[in-house]
Amino acid sequence: NYTSSIINPLMMFIVDGLDTYDQAIKAFDQISRYGLDSLTLTALFEFISKMNERDILTNEKLGVEWKQDFKTFQYLIDIIAKREGFGDILADGWKKLAMEDKTFSNEMLTVKGLDVIFEPRFLRLGTMEFEQVVNPKGAHVASGGSPTYVGAGGNLNKMKSHFNRMGIPETAFSRIFIPPNFLRNLRGFTHLGSFSILFNPKSNCLREVIRLKEPFNLLRLFPCKSKSSNCDRFFIVFGKEVNSLALKSRFFNDFKEPIEK
Repeated sequence: NYTSSIINPLMMFIVDGLDTYDQAIKAFDQISRYGLDSLTLTALFEFISKMNERDILTNEKLGVEWKQDFKTFQYLIDIIAKREGFGDILADGWKKLAMEDKTFSNEMLTVKGLDVIFEPRFLRLGTMEFEQVVNPKGAHVASGGSPTYVGAGGNLNKMKSHFNRMGIPETAFSRIFIPPNFLRNLRGFTHLGSFSILFNPKSNCLREVIRLKEPFNLLRLFPCKSKSSNCDRFFIVFGKEVNSLALKSRFFNDFKEPIEK
């Protein structure tokens, strides 16, 4: 239901003045017409409201008597789209705003210049919130989304109602939830372990590969650079024959050398 994508960001988060569905839809329509982002706008609205309450961003600076209501939210959208007054700074994003005042840079919740769409404390650091912190691209809602809708510690069966809403057929549930398919979907590590057995039929490393999948994924996700590759030690369980460019290129885009036969 696409309507929920409009209502959720504008009524679940912060904008206290939006107390009816039609106001939320009108605001979303205005955001869409200007080519802005609804989730960023709600995060920005919350941030400005906090700064205004602490007199760090005054009404004079903002050009309006700031309130958490529908009219002020429309005003914010308008000045950003038209680059009027303080909106000229806001139109250039969080980085430009952070340069205006050290307090802004210390207080804003951003990763690589992108606002954290779902506050980590909202659902006890769910998968969506976690991936926003470690995603090399910065906070991006789509990469680790769905499980967060259930909440940390929730039963997997709760996902079925979300799947129904998203149009996933019930015939796919068993493929998604029942092992080993569920494990196989986690980056294909069961396939990788099976591949190693081709080189060493006596190998019993499948369980070890699955155990290593978490640190392997984390090293790929953390936004940092290293002079040496972190991947070699993950393939040592396969032996020298398998620790090759072929396997490295399976997971690392920066290996461009030809694969030796």
